[in-house]
Amino acid sequence: TNPTPEVQVPPRDVTSHTDSGPEQDQESLHEAATHSAEGNDQLTPSNWVNVYPKLQLTGISANIMANCELVRATDDAIEFLLGEAHSAVFNDDAPAKVEPAFEKFLGKKVAIRISIGTTRSETPAARKIRINQELQAKRVSDFENDSMVLELQKKFGGKVVIESIVESRAESAAENGHGHV
Repeated sequence: TNPTPEVQVPPRDVTSHTDSGPEQDQESLHEAATHSAEGNDQLTPSNWVNVYPKLQLTGISANIMANCELVRATDDAIEFLLGEAHSAVFNDDAPAKVEPAFEKFLGKKVAIRISIGTTRSETPAARKIRINQELQAKRVSDFENDSMVLELQKKFGGKVVIESIVESRAESAAENGHGHV
């Protein structure tokens, strides 16, 4: 299925109250703030989907940030764009509530800015949906092309009920870090 298209809405800047000093000039903004030299810990727009799970956010804060695109990170501020379709749970206190997770991850104080608009790149939530859809499509394909299933269909005229093909317990355990597949 295609995702619901988002309506183009002018960004609304909501800045955390911990912001200090005047707005920085666009040219002075760095492209990334880094946690370490390791690639998976770099806080960049292209790596946001890998960093997000490491923040250990919960509840509404996790929901908001999962639906955000990282726009820019500087040494002292990180700017996000929250998709309009996911902004119903957003409030002006949200940036301040997620700052401690970023500060813990980065090891320094940062201000979080969240604007609302149309995201252009894959968010952590969209990535999770895409991966789940890809895994389900592979499960269905593997099942439909299984020699025993094909033989049973031919012999008994059976049909595969696609909705009945679900993640196995072994897959679920492996995804959650329990056991091996």
